[in-house]
Amino acid sequence: MRRIKYTFGLDFGTSKTAISFAQADTINPQVVDVAIHGSDDRIPTCVLHDKVRDRFHVGDIAEQEYLLARDPAERAAMTFFANFKPHIGRSAEHRETALRFLKEVRSAERLAEKIDLARGEGVVAAGCPVAWLTGGGAQALLAMLKDAGFPPAFAIPEPVGAAFHFLGTQLRAQGFHRDIVVFDWGAGTFDMTVLRADGWTSKDRKASARRFMAGGCSTTCSTNGSSTWRRRTPAVPISSGSPSAPSIAPCCSG
Repeated sequence: MRRIKYTFGLDFGTSKTAISFAQADTINPQVVDVAIHGSDDRIPTCVLHDKVRDRFHVGDIAEQEYLLARDPAERAAMTFFANFKPHIGRSAEHRETALRFLKEVRSAERLAEKIDLARGEGVVAAGCPVAWLTGGGAQALLAMLKDAGFPPAFAIPEPVGAAFHFLGTQLRAQGFHRDIVVFDWGAGTFDMTVLRADGWTSKDRKASARRFMAGGCSTTCSTNGSSTWRRRTPAVPISSGSPSAPSIAPCCSG
């Protein structure tokens, strides 16, 4: 087994993406956010295709280029992709857009320096929704990270990562034996995950899901020791004729 000396944490979000970095072979590793968008450690998760010039832009530049295109004909020659992350497990077109985005992130100067430093001794912990572990999303994300040139990656459910970060930084040892509820207020969905210290029975899951569904739950998924319930937040409509905000390409609408 190869030595793991460095770890990258990827938060591939629906609206924003961020990457952290830590040296893994120390007792108290220092986790730092990596600049991946100029000097910013976060980048909007979006892609713009300028079909006239056959050029692609990502992040803030994609948003700005689209907003600056005031002429209707010029804007009609552009396609703005956003909200593609939730669909990568089901759509080849969304995977292609996501791969293009991840390649641009990988080429960021400071991130490239960190990956070069790792020199085969690094891994990427890629956060993903719990449902992706069985729905194909996790496999799609890991394949794209490989194609984009990232170090070897593994998927970790986002609420599990959040819970263990909290346990490691905020709680004492006895806290590890208590149930934990993780709230994930995302751009596209709101997830509430319960991590049970003593595991879940089928009866537990059904009873808890019924209570949550009374409030409008749309999806239920479960893994060993945890159950997640999801509410879909309503999308905010954006007019394609408005110069004040980007429009969403039909193929990428949620």
